[in-house]
Parts: sequence; structure tokens; C-alpha cells
Amino acid sequence: MKRIKKIVSALAVAGTVVAMLAGCSEETTGGATGAANPDNSATNVLQLEDVNKYITVGDYNNITIELSNIYAVDDALVEQYVGYYYQQAAAMVTADAFILDRAVEDGDMINLDYTGYKDEVAFEGGSTNGAGTVLWIGSNSYIDGFESGLVDVMPGETVDLNLTFPEEYGAEDLAGADVVFNVTVNGIIPEEEIVSSWCSLTGGTATTRDDIGDYYAEMLRESSQSTYNDDVDVAIQRKILEMVEVVQEFPGAVILTYQTNNSDTLEYYANMYGTDVDSIANYFLGTTADNYIVNGSYEQLKFDAACRYIAEQENLMISDEELYTRAQQYLIDLGYETTDEVLAQADMDEFRLEFMLEDVLDYLRGVVTVTILE
Repeated sequence: MKRIKKIVSALAVAGTVVAMLAGCSEETTGGATGAANPDNSATNVLQLEDVNKYITVGDYNNITIELSNIYAVDDALVEQYVGYYYQQAAAMVTADAFILDRAVEDGDMINLDYTGYKDEVAFEGGSTNGAGTVLWIGSNSYIDGFESGLVDVMPGETVDLNLTFPEEYGAEDLAGADVVFNVTVNGIIPEEEIVSSWCSLTGGTATTRDDIGDYYAEMLRESSQSTYNDDVDVAIQRKILEMVEVVQEFPGAVILTYQTNNSDTLEYYANMYGTDVDSIANYFLGTTADNYIVNGSYEQLKFDAACRYIAEQENLMISDEELYTRAQQYLIDLGYETTDEVLAQADMDEFRLEFMLEDVLDYLRGVVTVTILE
């Protein structure tokens, strides 16, 4: 297991290396030295005889971080999502379901066609061309007077709306212009049909528009919480790396392992996307392949070593029995039905390292002080 979760998250711009690359120079940090070191045969930080020979870590129990206030989910944001997807669902409702026996009311979702005229000439982009479109009356998504002008109009009726585009309108030829919209209301779209279409569109369950609002409120809260958690993790990792002091160079074999793994990762994604490693590194990580392989790998190595240091200080190292149980569950979560054969051939040190990193990060989340800036 080549640190799959960590590597993939890094290439998705969410891992430790990504957070640190902005501060890495293009000069080589570290190197494959240490031939006389008794740990020279080690290939990861868990195989080092004593991690304290290589690093010290500052006061990790008193980390403070500041984050921008971008995590709030307010009613306006929820309504923005509801409005967009509610309109998408409304567009799926067929004409045979339209309400035709009453006039348009504020709050209705309607299907309509229109053509806009300036100086009695239809202007570009101002027509549905008979294809029909949906509009939520009261959404204020059209220019002032358009939606209110359709209240009390009966389905099938055509009206002319004499309106004026705002002075700040984006199209220069229409800014401040007097226009006439010739509008036909094709029908009023029933809420129950929209909700049914929304359920088909999203796979969600709802019986009212309010249910859809609750769905997006929960989705946005979960997404915001996930973003917050990721940002906290990246900030913690950055702080830990600031606290690490290398007092003796790591063995060359360990450095080479990290570089090889990251090089293999870039090659894997380059082959997947049919491109070269520099393009992958630049697109996903904002750096060169060489910088990622050399400097990024070294930062990753320092962070892993710091995690081992903390794990030993806080008694977080797991037993062989716990290691095997967690590795089994890890494989089950990945979809393996049988795990014993896989684990018999696996590098258990890689599993142990992955779980150690998870446990240390979980510990640090519990002691970090987070300040949300207003």
C-alpha cells in the first residue's frame, strides 16, 4: 500500500505536500547520504532505531491557528441552491401537467416564452425562440417589472411589458434602454410536479419545497464542515512542519523511498491522463515534478517523522493486534471480501504508518486552538 489516501489527496490539492509546496525552494533539500548510519537500511520512519536522533518537535500541544470566516451557511446561500435546482426540476415538467385554469400569482413557477424589442427590433439574446423557459415569479432574476408584470396573467395569454434596462446593465447597447417584451405564459407548473422531478433529478426524497430547502441546508452544512476540517488539518500540518528541527540527516534509503513513491505517483497520473509528469505536478500542485519529488518528499518525510515523535510521546503507537484488525477493516471499506490473503502479502509497516498518521492528526485536532477571523 503506497500511501494511497495521502497521495491521492495530495494530487487533489488537499494533502500535506500541497500545503507546504508554496514555501519550498527549488533548491535540493536533503539528499541520499548517510551510508555510515546504522539506520541506512530503513525505508520509512517507523524503521528508524530512534526518531529522536533525527528531529526534535516544538510545543505541539499548544498549536494555535487562524482561519478566515468562510464556513457559515446562511439562508441566502441555501435559497440560492434551492432556486437553481428547483428551476432545473421545473424545466423537466411537461406541458400536460401545467395549471391552466387560474392566473399567475407571486411565488409561482411558470413556463413562458418571450421576445424582447428595442426600437421595434428584436434584440440579440432577448428571446426564448419558442423553446419555452421557466421563471420563478418573485425571484427578481429578470429586470425590474418583468416578473411583477406577469402577476394576474392567465396561461395562454400574451402581454406586452414596457420596461427599461438598468443603467449598469452588462450589454452596452441595452444599458438604460427602453424595451418591450412580448410575453406568453404557457402555464403554471405545480409544486408537486416540480418536487417529483427534483427527486428524479437528484435521487433525493422530498414532498415539499421546504423539504428541498432542508436537503440543501444539510448538504451545505456538511460540505462546510468538511472544508473546515480539511483546512484545520492542513494548518496543523503546516504548524508541525514549522516546529520540526532536523538535528541529523535522515538515512539515504528513507529519503530515496519517499522520492521514489512520489515519482511513481506522478508517473501513474501522467499515464492516466496521457500527459507528462511536469504537467501533472503543475496542474495539481503548482510546482515542477522535480520540486515535488525532491522538496515535497522531504517535507512529507519530516512530517511523518514528527508524527512518530508525537505518537511515541503520547503513547499512540498501536499494537500488532490492533494493526491487523484496523488493516482488515481498511480493506473491507475498500470493498475486499476476503482480507487474510491480501494482508499476508502486504507491507504492514505501510498500514502502521498510515494509521499512526491518522491517530496523531486526530490527537492534534483535540489540542489545537482555532480562531475564526471575522
